[in-house]
Amino acid sequence: VPTAFPRHSALIAVQDYTPRRGGQSNMLPLKAGAARCAASPADSRSETGAIRSRKGAARCSRVLVVAQSRCEARGHHGGERLNRRCVLGAGPLFLPSVMVLPSAKASLAPPAVDRMWEAMGGGPGDLYFPEQFLGQWMVSSTLVSVETPLGDDFVPNKRVVDRARREDLNTMVSYRASFVSNADGKVVFDRKYNTAALLRFYMGDAVRFEDRITWDINNPNDIKISLPGGTIIDSRTTRRSQTTQEAESRTETSEFIRQMYDTSESAENKVKASQCFTKYKWRSREAAAGGPMIVATQVVSDYLTPSDGEEKMIQAMNKPVVVYTYRMSFSPV
Repeated sequence: VPTAFPRHSALIAVQDYTPRRGGQSNMLPLKAGAARCAASPADSRSETGAIRSRKGAARCSRVLVVAQSRCEARGHHGGERLNRRCVLGAGPLFLPSVMVLPSAKASLAPPAVDRMWEAMGGGPGDLYFPEQFLGQWMVSSTLVSVETPLGDDFVPNKRVVDRARREDLNTMVSYRASFVSNADGKVVFDRKYNTAALLRFYMGDAVRFEDRITWDINNPNDIKISLPGGTIIDSRTTRRSQTTQEAESRTETSEFIRQMYDTSESAENKVKASQCFTKYKWRSREAAAGGPMIVATQVVSDYLTPSDGEEKMIQAMNKPVVVYTYRMSFSPV
């Protein structure tokens, strides 16, 4: 972990959520009767069964997203980047079902909703950041690693991974991000703004994506994206945790996310499950002296669901099949 902020420096992140240090996981412990996390095979099965019964439900892999993009001539390239960064709620930036955790619905008393969410074992009601994060930022992000821990045989779409290694690896991209204050005055991700910013970056400015994104700051666990062409992506945060060390200007965040892709091309939807784990370190504007005020390492781990084949999912034993690692720096706009 760096003690200074060299250009494009970043923290070192844990690449999965398996137990560490004496069997302890980096996730909050489940409480009695609480729903399990998104990555569990048992969790994913019942939801997928329900999805299959929906009239007009469609099969839609990550690459289908690109069919709606500015790069139609590129075929099915680029969609995975949309999924990893945009569809993960653009909260971490930078996403699960015997039972799926119900969303923490917005109400007239957001703190009460947060307490209910936490009591059910979902963790904090949102990810909270220090006051220094408030405002808009220019983010420089580089994909530094693409790993397949269980081997390529477990990867649902090898072409997507091959493309990430060939075209995205070690390539820096820049986009805007925003942190805002919620009803309680806490600093949180502006997930609608961040998702729209990433969609514009990858798909162009022809569409006003803000009008195609449904998100409530008092209900941060659900975000819905309607892409040009009819694809609808429902992303739900099913579990999260956060550890902050104010004295050391560090925070670690983790969110488990279920993404459901709905098109009109097939009889069933495609369900994806991911974890986004991020380590941040920040400093004051004065200490930054014109450089980045925040640096981070983010690890996005993809898990199999019944949509990828139940036999393979069981063989994977709840372990990630693809792991993407990013290094990021944030400079104030």
